[in-house]
Amino acid sequence: MNIIGIGNPEFAYKTLSKMGYRIFYIVSRKQYKKKKFTVGDPLIVVESYSEENIKWIIESICQKHKIKGIINFEEENQYEIQKIIQQLGLTSINLKAVEIANDKFKTRRLIDNLGLDNVPYELVKNKDEITQFYKYVGSPIIVKPISGTGSVNIQLIDSNISLQNFKIEETCIAEQYISGEEYSVECISINGVHHLLGITDKEITGVPYFVERQHVVNGVGVEYKKLIKEKVFKLLDGLQLKDGISHTEIKINKNNLYFVEVHVRPGGDCIMDLVEKSIGLNPYVLLTTLFTEQRKTLEKLITKISDKPITVGIRYLQHKYGKISSININEEAIQNTKGFFRMYNPYEINTYTHQFKSSFDRDGWIMAYGKNKEEVVATLDSIESLINIEVK
Repeated sequence: MNIIGIGNPEFAYKTLSKMGYRIFYIVSRKQYKKKKFTVGDPLIVVESYSEENIKWIIESICQKHKIKGIINFEEENQYEIQKIIQQLGLTSINLKAVEIANDKFKTRRLIDNLGLDNVPYELVKNKDEITQFYKYVGSPIIVKPISGTGSVNIQLIDSNISLQNFKIEETCIAEQYISGEEYSVECISINGVHHLLGITDKEITGVPYFVERQHVVNGVGVEYKKLIKEKVFKLLDGLQLKDGISHTEIKINKNNLYFVEVHVRPGGDCIMDLVEKSIGLNPYVLLTTLFTEQRKTLEKLITKISDKPITVGIRYLQHKYGKISSININEEAIQNTKGFFRMYNPYEINTYTHQFKSSFDRDGWIMAYGKNKEEVVATLDSIESLINIEVK
């Protein structure tokens, strides 16, 4: 069985391989340089995911091989890729849903039209327009690109000084900044019916870059779960998302739910790994089944989702920036820690740690599970104390 995979998540491709698929794996040169890939036969490297670069490759593969489905994990040029998939007669994500989700301004307008709680927002093209919006709101604002992921180029303006230092190079969206507890909501939609896979409690670094440092899946209380399902499912209905996985970012402030962004793709940052550990079912198995001829088995698969999910978390390790001079990781003690799940250790002497400016700048990470959020966080604290990276 042949399948085309577009994008980076190696964990997903390992899952596809276990399902018996031969993967034609398309990855950008930028991602290929960043990571040593161990799956994909063949592995096809492209300069970017533009329609010009990718369409002829997909069509060529489909002409030579019987392709059961195409799964795209990338947000870059997602609309164009889904259009190609649709033209080939294969199951794809609704193009309108992709268009709205990939445009933060259109997402805000949809939230307004659905009567959901929203924040003041405005398209801004220069510093004068940002200044006017800041004065109108009268409180801190966030300015970010209309499209984009990974907390890249998100800036907070909370004073006249930060406004004076602000630089704008493209049309952006300005929004009132809302404080509160931040979550993401992982769902799969099948024939227009939405199923909750997990609610991810997030810890953010805050000013000035707002990088996600910790995720804890399925540790929220029943009262929040009911509110979140109701509001997020209403937004997914408004998107007319019939088939696909979604990753919706929200904030809750004084029991009011505000949307930050919505994406019609799996959540990154190993969230799908956490979801699998939590609910006992691999989301990539669901996604692959959805976009291939095996989708008739989905109803049976969905019933395997645990109704008593465990709580699972990941913490991205944050270090002082510099050249690594010493690595001291007590791996034996970590392995013996109750609740330890998995660890990623990329550290090497004389290499540099990253400055924590976006989701793409993080180094190692650790995972743990437990009965609730408090237990998981305590376990992550314990494991992190056994890792010491010194720089100079």
